[in-house]
Amino acid sequence: MVNYKRFSLENGLRVLVHEDKSTPLIAMNILYDVGSRDEDPSATGLAHLFEHLMFGGSVNVSDFDTPLQLVGGENNAFTNNDFTNYYLTIPSENIEISTMLINDEYQTFNGNINMQLINSEEKVVSESSCPFKIDALGQQTYKLQFQFPAMKGDYLLKTFAIQENGEKTLCRRKIRIN
Repeated sequence: MVNYKRFSLENGLRVLVHEDKSTPLIAMNILYDVGSRDEDPSATGLAHLFEHLMFGGSVNVSDFDTPLQLVGGENNAFTNNDFTNYYLTIPSENIEISTMLINDEYQTFNGNINMQLINSEEKVVSESSCPFKIDALGQQTYKLQFQFPAMKGDYLLKTFAIQENGEKTLCRRKIRIN
C-alpha cells in the first residue's frame, strides 16, 4: 500500500502527495476530469486539442519544455475518454521551477491562445489519427473495440479528431478566443 496525504485547496484542486525520499526525482501528475466522453459527438477532438494547447507556452514563458529540460526535467500528456493527464518529472532540487512553470501556464493560459497556435495544434491533433487511417489492421482494431457491450454512450466518442469522408470532426465554432 502506498501511503499518501490527500487534501483540497481553496480553489477546489484535489491534491494527493506521496513522499519517497529514496529517489532524487519528483513526479507530478495533473489530471483534468475531462476527456472525449464530455464532447459533442459532432465535434470530437477538443479535449485532445486543449491538451496540446497547454504546451504552447504562456504569456510569461513562451516555451514550457525548454526551461524544464534545462534543469533535468521532462513532461508529456495524454487524453483518453475519461480524463486528460499532464505529467512531469524533475530533480527534487528544481521543484520551484516546475511549480512556477505550471502556475504560470494555468494562470495565463487563455492569454496565449491565438488562431496561429490553434491552427498549428489542430493539425497535430488531426494527424495523430493517421495510424487509424493508414494501417488497415489498426483501423479494424480501433473500430472493433466499439462493438463490445461496455463501449456504450460516451465511450463511443473518439479522442482524436479523426477525419471521416475527408472532413475533420473537430468543430471550429466550439473554439472561442477572448
